[in-house]
Amino acid sequence: MLRASLYIIVCSARNRTRMRLRRLREPRYLIGAIVGVAYLYFSFFGRLRGARSNAERNAARRDRTAPALSSVPGLVASGPGITGMALLFVAAVSWLAPLDSGLLDFSEAETQFLFPAPVSRRQLLMHRMLRSQIGLLFGAVVLGVAVPSVSGSDRLWLGLATWFLMVTGKVYYTGVSLARARIRAAGARERRLAWLAPAVVLAAAAIVATAVTRAFLAAPPSGLRDVMRLAGEVSLSTA
Repeated sequence: MLRASLYIIVCSARNRTRMRLRRLREPRYLIGAIVGVAYLYFSFFGRLRGARSNAERNAARRDRTAPALSSVPGLVASGPGITGMALLFVAAVSWLAPLDSGLLDFSEAETQFLFPAPVSRRQLLMHRMLRSQIGLLFGAVVLGVAVPSVSGSDRLWLGLATWFLMVTGKVYYTGVSLARARIRAAGARERRLAWLAPAVVLAAAAIVATAVTRAFLAAPPSGLRDVMRLAGEVSLSTA
């Protein structure tokens, strides 16, 4: 199934590219392509060409902002904790909001040719996951290129981290969609088991939200820096 999925992905990408190139014969698509290429050049690549001339300016800016960051105790060290809290709240909201990853949205051709084939459900999910990698990789590359004042290696790591985060989010939202369907269609015993995952996530988010609220009420923040400091202290606390 892996070879078949790769074959379908390559053929679909090739046919889609040919279709896009054929559309360039029409003036409206040609003008749109020229405008898009010019936008990408002046927005990203033109800015990269001027990065060398702005190196000294960026270094001076970092020197000015470094003392401000260092004056906040534990702000840099609490960054992973704050990020984890944000991801926890996003995971909790996904159970409450009607979000869908789109991973289970099979096209008409896939439904016609793959569903009757001797293919398991897991293989179908792996096929859809492979099909979604092109868009995820494109989004990660665009973000890695668009971030200003970052070196080449940092852009690479940022792109990889973004791709990994988007893949994880797509898989998680797919699991949420499957769990919702199981809650609606399963029996009483299976429904209780299906409610276990959202109950754990929502309970963890409620505990963290309660701790953050107590910290903010005990010492009301006067600005964004105080908010980050208090959130960092809550994320690093073990109480």
